[in-house]
Amino acid sequence: MEFREAVEVLEELVLAQRDKPLTLAEKIVLEAAWEKKSYEEVAASSPYSATYLQRNIAPPLWNLLTKLLGNGFKVGKTKLRYFLEQQQKRTGNKPRLIEGQVDSVEPNPSELVGPSDSSAILLGGNPPDISGFYGRGPELFFLREAIKEDRCVVLIGAMGIGKSALAAKLAMKLSSSQAEFDCVIWKSVHYAPLLHDLLAELIRALCSASETSLDLPENNQAKISVLIQSLGTCRCLLILDEAEAILQGERSSRLSPYGEQYADYQVFFRRVVEEQHQSCLLLTSRKPFYDLSRLQRKGQPARSIKLEGLGKEALEIFRANGLADEEQWGALIETHRGNPLDLQTVANQIRDFFGGRVGEYLSYKTTFVSDIFIETLDQEFGEGGDLTNWERQLLIFLAKELEERSEPLPFTTLFRDLKNMKKVVISVSELIKTLDSLEDRFLVELKKDSSGETRISLQPAVHKYILKDPSGLVHASSEFVEVA
Repeated sequence: MEFREAVEVLEELVLAQRDKPLTLAEKIVLEAAWEKKSYEEVAASSPYSATYLQRNIAPPLWNLLTKLLGNGFKVGKTKLRYFLEQQQKRTGNKPRLIEGQVDSVEPNPSELVGPSDSSAILLGGNPPDISGFYGRGPELFFLREAIKEDRCVVLIGAMGIGKSALAAKLAMKLSSSQAEFDCVIWKSVHYAPLLHDLLAELIRALCSASETSLDLPENNQAKISVLIQSLGTCRCLLILDEAEAILQGERSSRLSPYGEQYADYQVFFRRVVEEQHQSCLLLTSRKPFYDLSRLQRKGQPARSIKLEGLGKEALEIFRANGLADEEQWGALIETHRGNPLDLQTVANQIRDFFGGRVGEYLSYKTTFVSDIFIETLDQEFGEGGDLTNWERQLLIFLAKELEERSEPLPFTTLFRDLKNMKKVVISVSELIKTLDSLEDRFLVELKKDSSGETRISLQPAVHKYILKDPSGLVHASSEFVEVA
């Protein structure tokens, strides 16, 4: 790939993200990266100084490209060429983000398993229908790279963001070409199977794929050994969909996320990461796996990838529903944070109740909250839910504070307001820890302002849910308990 071609690809990605093409200074920085030149070398024939290019232009540009291409990878001066050339080498094409493109010519993942196709195995629960799969080119590319490099990958995202669809898309592509994996196994674990049952299913599936037979041991550790041995002889991608179901431990302790009945899963995942084999375990989850994140920080072959919402690709959802007032579609995407499920649901409502007129819907200044979203938040907020009492109180406090403001709440303001309340004793570190945990579960949004301070906000749907006071939520938790 020539530098000119690389700039064309990056120009398309950047333009789709910020509605503004690459500047001359940014192209000079890209040239330095592509040609492996120093900033001093490229600055010599440009109107900019090396210091300006290195300090003012390069950092925000690499941050932007990391956002567009990253998903677990840091895009920088030494890695840019690798990312683009590896994609071209594998596919023979330049990577492109085509807005609103639907891969309608490929089969539904539920049709992958048949008499003539043994490369994909469905154990329980079919992959989602992806006939309306939009965009996700960069995400698919880096997820495919991650499962080749690491033994365990966690794909994390909010409800409805498209985790299962992306994993299904990946499975479909891999099953049509056995160059990377010998087989793909899809297993939905939404019903939280015990480990010994899951291991037995996986081992039998791998034995069936390799046409071998094996007597299963009774002990879980012995079963794990058998499975890992199979993963070493057959290069397999194991996909466990909706894996958050097995995180049933106390939220107050990050050391025991699985609970007593599911404690063996922690050992299982650690052995999959640390022991030698040539396969990969891919988990999709609404919740983070902190034990796997710790292994990643220790340099082990594990990785967590956070899936964000759709950008302009989401416009195709509105086109498919025949909505009007295209100039106002961007407001819907922002309100629902590009969540495909939410956008499809609200598009249906606008089509059926407002004649497809987006402007008419927006004039009511309402935020539609789907039944699925409400059900998920009910589980979080309800008795026995994931939220601690302190987290629940903090979310309610934030919702009330943000109701009176037109912008996100600065962290220092939030801390000061909490310190001024009676019965609240909280440290800065405890508040930061709580906010990080809530962001991990997509219940708060943390963003830096121009000064570098963190500002806190809520998604409109979460904000509306809390203020509607479901099941007496606000009144039942109106007073804070002491937090040390």
